[in-house]
Amino acid sequence: FDDGKIPSFFAMGATIPGRLERVSSNWRGPHLGLRDEVSLAAGFSIKANMLYAPLMEYRGDVSDLYTAGGAARLQNPQIEARGRGNGFHVRVAAAWTWSLLRLEAGYQRLSFSTSNVRSREYGPGDAATDTPVKDVSMLSQGLFAAASLRF
Repeated sequence: FDDGKIPSFFAMGATIPGRLERVSSNWRGPHLGLRDEVSLAAGFSIKANMLYAPLMEYRGDVSDLYTAGGAARLQNPQIEARGRGNGFHVRVAAAWTWSLLRLEAGYQRLSFSTSNVRSREYGPGDAATDTPVKDVSMLSQGLFAAASLRF
């Protein structure tokens, strides 16, 4: 945290290789969105979704793992980060429907960002240190494909 930013693994959520720690993050808040589907000829269609989340709350935790009786258990978080921000989700897909079968493929992008995050690190005993963090962001994007049957 020397540069005032939470490392990228903290925003994504992961287990840190070579260490007995677990990192998690959670983004919550209301979404406003638009959704439309345009039907084309021969069972083809195009779908688009767009969501905006103007009031997201961010919570990230780093917890130590310990082993008791062969099972790993989480201790209380050693680092907690809290902040408010926004999110954006866009999804575009092409679909083909025939009888009960529907095939779909497309692209989606999901991003969240926040600024003025407060990070609290717990030390030995009850000692805690608060540190301002410049920003936290998360980005997930990629292509997808799906097949479904309608009943």
